[in-house]
Amino acid sequence: RIFILVGIFCLLIVSGLLFFSPIKSTSYQPSNVEDFSDMIAAGLGRNGVYQVGDYYNQDNLQGVVFYVTEDGRHGKIISFEESDKIKWCTNSNSQRQMSTGAISVDDGKMNTDTIMSRQDSEDLFPAFAWCKNLGEMWYLPSREEWETIRTHRHLINATMYRHNCQFKNAWYWTSTEWETESNFAWACGFPSESPRTY
Repeated sequence: RIFILVGIFCLLIVSGLLFFSPIKSTSYQPSNVEDFSDMIAAGLGRNGVYQVGDYYNQDNLQGVVFYVTEDGRHGKIISFEESDKIKWCTNSNSQRQMSTGAISVDDGKMNTDTIMSRQDSEDLFPAFAWCKNLGEMWYLPSREEWETIRTHRHLINATMYRHNCQFKNAWYWTSTEWETESNFAWACGFPSESPRTY
């Protein structure tokens, strides 16, 4: 059930959606590829072009790029912020076995917005409320977004480590509710467990 994770330490990391607003470019033109290292270290990409695993630091948003479009100017980041032992939903809500409609396997923003549009979201869905309290653009990743993160975990973890954060061998909530059982949600295990419902 959603509210019980027996023997599993559950952590929560959020990802931010930057897909619809271009990642900013700078006017700096390095003379060679090696000159990009200062820009990358500052979170500015390669003149506004990013790769998976790059540090992102613009407009008060910091994190690690886990997805980019072909041109490298749009993508998604995962935050350095992490919280543990936060429930997907409260015990009372889980016992009601009430469907939330957060069933998208590939759009965590839509799932989070669906949950947060409920009048009782702050009280009944603490994981989602925690993400939204970080800022309007942050959300709990969907099942497929977590799979993308897990696929690139070595690149992402290397950057996270440089910023005093990294994935643990643990289970992480997704925003995706299990379609057939409304009192279950998907979790993704690190480093290599397939998604499961709880």
